[in-house]
Amino acid sequence: MAGPDGSYSGTSPSNQPSGDVTVKAADDAGNVSPNTVVPYVDGIAPGAPTVNVVPNADGSVTVDGKSEPGSHVTITYPDGSTGTVVAGPDGSYSGTSPSNQPSGDVTVKAADDAGNVSPNTVVPYVDGIAPGAPTVNVVPNADGSVTVDGKSEPGSHVTITYPDGSTGTVVAGPDGSYSGTSPSNQPSGDVTVKAADDAGNVSPNTVVPYVDGIAPEAAIAITSITTDSGASATDYITSDNILVFNGTLGAALGAGEKAQISLDGGVTWLDSTVSGTTWSYDNQAATLADGTYNVQVRVIDTAGNVGQTASQSVIIDSAVPSAAIAITSITADSGASATDYITNDNTLVFNGTLGAALAADEKA
Repeated sequence: MAGPDGSYSGTSPSNQPSGDVTVKAADDAGNVSPNTVVPYVDGIAPGAPTVNVVPNADGSVTVDGKSEPGSHVTITYPDGSTGTVVAGPDGSYSGTSPSNQPSGDVTVKAADDAGNVSPNTVVPYVDGIAPGAPTVNVVPNADGSVTVDGKSEPGSHVTITYPDGSTGTVVAGPDGSYSGTSPSNQPSGDVTVKAADDAGNVSPNTVVPYVDGIAPEAAIAITSITTDSGASATDYITSDNILVFNGTLGAALGAGEKAQISLDGGVTWLDSTVSGTTWSYDNQAATLADGTYNVQVRVIDTAGNVGQTASQSVIIDSAVPSAAIAITSITADSGASATDYITNDNTLVFNGTLGAALAADEKA
């Protein structure tokens, strides 16, 4: 109501956008004046928003608070991503980050429809949410190594422990994908994977059993026996009943692999001594009976996968020939007697007899 001097004054019940202010007057008789219209340009920035940061179980954060009703509230999350929401009629706003967040500042500002921007409100956030347990897929490779891949929190440091105890750490990509390959061939055992974020929060372990189904690749050969007696040192025919068996490998054996030998046709397997790419088996503590042996060797891993094999026939014959032997004449035995072995012949033939026929491997 205008005063005795016609003065009046009124204040809006809430903050006002740019627009027209329209004023009219009416007297007690109900007569109404023409409107007076005055344009108004809003030049008042919203106040700094209030900010509350709530961590979520998946590592994202929800930011809420109060701002000027209807203002456009922009939230900048610790990882640099942003989101804009509109404050409700009571000024309430709320926004959630699109992904899990590291430690850092949450910055919030508000802008009204006239483009006036509030001061920033900055709230520090400390990431206390551990990454979820990674997903794990184990793929065996032809060389016996394994590749481990899966999903984890984006940017997390994923540590893989392989069955042989070796470890490797990789960083999950923006989509959470990770992949790592063991530095060597692997035995059967557990693959254990965990993830840690930049704040040091560590996920639960994911443990996946791995069964080694890859056979060793190294070739194996029998190269000699000690001692290989007789006319040839390489024919594997010997009179020695206490032998050492020797051989070579095509490559150094991997973890959990070993060279084995069988002296009984594959019924029993004995571990050989391996040094680099050579192997040996000392059987001198056990006397072998005379006979023919099908000596077999193989490469095997701890999972029982058998790789390359080789075999060699070895003949042991320590028996002395039983047939008697005698010299009965020379040709020609000249002179007074044909049996005195006195001759003037410089080109002789020597003759004799055996007490029995020789065996196939015997000679006079």
